[in-house]
Amino acid sequence: MSANSTLITLNTEQQLKENPVLSKDIDGSVISRLDDNIIDLSPYSTSASKYSSKFNFQKVSPKYRGQIKFLWYMLFKYGKGKNNNNLSVSTLYKTFNEFLCKLSLFSVKNDIEPIKVLSNEKNMFVFIKKNANSRPFLKTAQSSLSLFYSHPQKTGFIVSFPEVLSQYIANKIKLSDAHLEQTALIPPRLYTGIINQSWNLIYEHQRHHLKITSLIIEILDSRVSTSNTHNRSISYDFEILGPVIYGYIKKQANGIRGFIKYLTAIMGVCKNLIQIYSGMRSNEVLSLNSHCLSLDMNNIRPRARIIGNTTKYIGNKKNAQWVTSSEIEHVISLLHSITKPIADKLPNVSFSPTVPKDKKPCPLFLSIQYLKQPQYLDKKPLGAVGTLNTSLTMNGLYDYSEFIISESDSDFMQKVEPDRDWQNSSFATGLSFPFKGHQFRRSLAVYSAQSGLVSIGSLQNQLKHLCQEVSFYYRNGAENAKGLFGIPPQNHIGDLYNKLKPESDFLAYLFEIIYSEEKLLGIQGRAYQNLKNKSENHILSDRKHTLKQFNNGSLAYETTSLGGCSSIEPCNKRLTRTITACISCEHATIKLSRVQRAIETLSVYLDDHPTTSVEYRSEKSELEALISFRDKKRNILE
Repeated sequence: MSANSTLITLNTEQQLKENPVLSKDIDGSVISRLDDNIIDLSPYSTSASKYSSKFNFQKVSPKYRGQIKFLWYMLFKYGKGKNNNNLSVSTLYKTFNEFLCKLSLFSVKNDIEPIKVLSNEKNMFVFIKKNANSRPFLKTAQSSLSLFYSHPQKTGFIVSFPEVLSQYIANKIKLSDAHLEQTALIPPRLYTGIINQSWNLIYEHQRHHLKITSLIIEILDSRVSTSNTHNRSISYDFEILGPVIYGYIKKQANGIRGFIKYLTAIMGVCKNLIQIYSGMRSNEVLSLNSHCLSLDMNNIRPRARIIGNTTKYIGNKKNAQWVTSSEIEHVISLLHSITKPIADKLPNVSFSPTVPKDKKPCPLFLSIQYLKQPQYLDKKPLGAVGTLNTSLTMNGLYDYSEFIISESDSDFMQKVEPDRDWQNSSFATGLSFPFKGHQFRRSLAVYSAQSGLVSIGSLQNQLKHLCQEVSFYYRNGAENAKGLFGIPPQNHIGDLYNKLKPESDFLAYLFEIIYSEEKLLGIQGRAYQNLKNKSENHILSDRKHTLKQFNNGSLAYETTSLGGCSSIEPCNKRLTRTITACISCEHATIKLSRVQRAIETLSVYLDDHPTTSVEYRSEKSELEALISFRDKKRNILE
């Protein structure tokens, strides 16, 4: 036996002998120790899935289980994320599944100890190349090997990780990333459709929320007071919930089962709306506590923030905030009407905004299993988070006939990403659009970053105020975003917003200029029009180069009230004058349709003000200038 092998064996035996505690519950009772075959880190997980926080070392061959568990423990104890935080439970789970379990399989198949695989250059190359087609493996191998390489005194061996192997892994990851398809931007018509349907479902529930809550209480009381698990002898009047909700219950299942399926589905609708109106990730939404919404009512329009506690696996809680709309108060209230009766039955859970030290805050998405299984009250006294379908297509409340991809939707996606083969994918015309939670995140960032895209279709009415709020805080306040929202920037939608701003401006440029069928006016607009007349696809011929110019700041486009602005510098012409400053600006593109809309808006504004007021006289001169410009250009165009 080599010195390295002896040392790792000694380290492994020592750690297993000490058998350190790895997780505890809220009362301080031990849940898992290192020598357990199944290690449960669920108290420290932000993931909604209970499976991704339980590490089953029975999957690993008993012959090498000690070494694999020791390597995992090194990652658990010393692994660091991008912000020097301990690795999250989900990251540890991916590393266990994708790297350590495959290392165990390789060791068994080749009869080589895991430590000898990692410490021998030839074995390492064979092992890595055998799994090189798996991006998750490469990513977890890269981070794990780097940690082992950096801590030989802690691991007790020297990993063979030469520069050539490190570069090989990096190149493979880069090649894999190049083939990854970007998250699809939801076309405006479908985006509006999912928002409208979601709110209609929320409003229908609100009409009957008192009766729904009463039924939940009745079911809970009857299940607690009887030993009959299924309560077959007790009947409940679900017809009082109205024909829409009752129809869904009957369609899914009889009695309580159908009711529970309905409650699970409507909670899924709530999750979708929170994501749509905040850009949060699924696990961020599902980790929220009940009193997560902060409303500042001092403004004309209430300022709304979602407050979350992101729990790292070391047990520390980190405050995080997301900009949202005050309309989300309806969603939070609906969830409260479902979960509060359940929380009241859990002695260790507090529904109060101020949580006592000896209790745990109620999760916003408290599990509905408490209604289904009476024993769940004893089994999960700390308030388990419900498991919701991450795929919107699994939620039976929606009318999917409205989400069939039309030719106009396909045309939009093709213009956004012309190199992607949309018709030979799940996004082909005639198929139901495959909504996913991360699409809501990207779509909010893109549409908010460029109001010209938001105004497509009826999105302006749905998200106008929210997008203005997002734009103000994530663009104008970008430099202060870290301190303002208390979250590492690369983990927050604020960072995604800033990264996507150039792309959003580029897309607005395509739709507003290149694809526009309207005559372009203004000094810059005429230049664009002449360019289009000479060669319609001039700028599209090198799309990547044009996008690169937007990214490096040499090209810019911002939607304005009268059209657009191509200045790469901040505007200084509207400080003393309002929208008519664009008429004579060398960077302006003007459209008569926008001018007409501005005239109509100003006319309504003037009707609401006395003719003797300063505001009336000021805006009247603006209105007259716009009318003069419109009439003059109409005569020329005719």
